[in-house]
Amino acid sequence: MADNSRPTPASPPASRGDLSPVSIAVALVLVLAGGVWVLTRSPSSGSAGHALRPTPTPTPVPARTVYSADWSHGAGEWNLPSSVQVKSGQLIFSGNGNASLTLPYPPPATPFTITLGMEIDAINPVSTGGTISIAGQDASGNSLYYGQIDCVGRQLPGCSGGEIAAGTEGGTYPTGLGVSDFDTGPYVNSYQLMVGTPGVTFCYQGSCEGAGYVHAPTPAVKLVLLDAYLELKVTSVSVSIP
Repeated sequence: MADNSRPTPASPPASRGDLSPVSIAVALVLVLAGGVWVLTRSPSSGSAGHALRPTPTPTPVPARTVYSADWSHGAGEWNLPSSVQVKSGQLIFSGNGNASLTLPYPPPATPFTITLGMEIDAINPVSTGGTISIAGQDASGNSLYYGQIDCVGRQLPGCSGGEIAAGTEGGTYPTGLGVSDFDTGPYVNSYQLMVGTPGVTFCYQGSCEGAGYVHAPTPAVKLVLLDAYLELKVTSVSVSIP
């Protein structure tokens, strides 16, 4: 007799079943954690495998004062001619002819700056003009470089109508001599002679004239103040280096 019974269907493969909400949450946490780890380990854009760091801003190195005149107790180391006196901590120039003062400090290696506080009061009546210079000289007294204030042809108080000049040995305008007009009254102004920048520059209240070296300068052996017929006061003298 034929077997008309239906075959028993084979059992279906074991079901993997639906993921539970807890399983989905755990999987998402793992994926997110992995993404955060990758981000924190990835180099910054544009870097060569290292995180970019801010570049520190260089701090300017202020000039260092190596000499400062002190006339609070007299002339000190300054050898003054008879036309220059010390009064109230200042040098008083009578303007009676020419006066030469050597700074009691040898010029340092370049670059360096000489700064003066100075008040020009008048031109001596016997003269039609006058000058005051800051100069570096050799052993024979020849000026190798200088900054100069010229008061020409004025008998008025102060130095109204003059010029400031920066010059070098053998210097001619414009490479070895720079000149500018200026106008100042009888009050203290700041003057600076900057040597080795790479030439020389002379400044009056921030207004400067410069001159390049015509020849390689012979190192000066002394710094001097040269006055010709100007009545003036020098309130301060200092030398500074970078």
